[in-house]
Amino acid sequence: MEAEDSRVELPERGPGHAVIHTLLTQPGMVRSRGAVARFVGLSPVTDAGRSWYSGALGEIEMGRRLHKLGPRWTVLHAVPIGIQGADIDHLIVGQAGVFTVNTKHHPGQRIWVAGRGFLVGGQRQHYIRNSEYEAQRVAQILTATVGWPVPVQSVIAVLGSASLNIKQPPVAVQVLEAGALIRWLKRRPPVLTGRQLDAVLGAVGTATTWRTEPDSDADLNRRPQFDTLRREVGHAQRQRLLLATIFVVCVLLAGWIYFW
Repeated sequence: MEAEDSRVELPERGPGHAVIHTLLTQPGMVRSRGAVARFVGLSPVTDAGRSWYSGALGEIEMGRRLHKLGPRWTVLHAVPIGIQGADIDHLIVGQAGVFTVNTKHHPGQRIWVAGRGFLVGGQRQHYIRNSEYEAQRVAQILTATVGWPVPVQSVIAVLGSASLNIKQPPVAVQVLEAGALIRWLKRRPPVLTGRQLDAVLGAVGTATTWRTEPDSDADLNRRPQFDTLRREVGHAQRQRLLLATIFVVCVLLAGWIYFW
């Protein structure tokens, strides 16, 4: 698969843009498959790439949901920040302020939150700390750009989990089920005047606000490649299911013939 030869500016970036870039460009994430591998349903995504692939799916789904916010809100995706390849999954701006949203896609996992503790399937993650730092960094950048303190709230949106148990809400980070995010945002009280909102919108949509130098490779639109990969993954899953079904039928048939 070759990258689509087109660049996307910051406001046009699709959800999952940065994760997709890493998945498709870093060695060992996606593998080529021969006829036998395709026949047995081997996934084109390797074990190393699985979490990146799942993360991309999560951000794409969250982007679809955030589209429902409507015209009163501005949503940017995969906002590059700094020089280390970091990005903000979703940056949301409205009269209620600025929100950094981290999508955490953990299908079927049990999630437990207490203060700064965040466990996924019993494994500790640094999501709270990272989200706090991200919001602080965004606030510092925007404040320096517009010249007055900009309120920034960090949010972790949990997608696809088997359960979300919040024993003690974090102080500085809002943790929500993905399905509750839109309603929660629309209930936030206004904190920005119209003039302040215009100033913030002018800052967040400018790439140089977030990084000093462009990255032509990271700005390439790789979504068509990812969509092709997604279809291949789906085909591999269906192929494995088909082979498993055939195997079970053969075993049952063999048992029936033997005992008959």
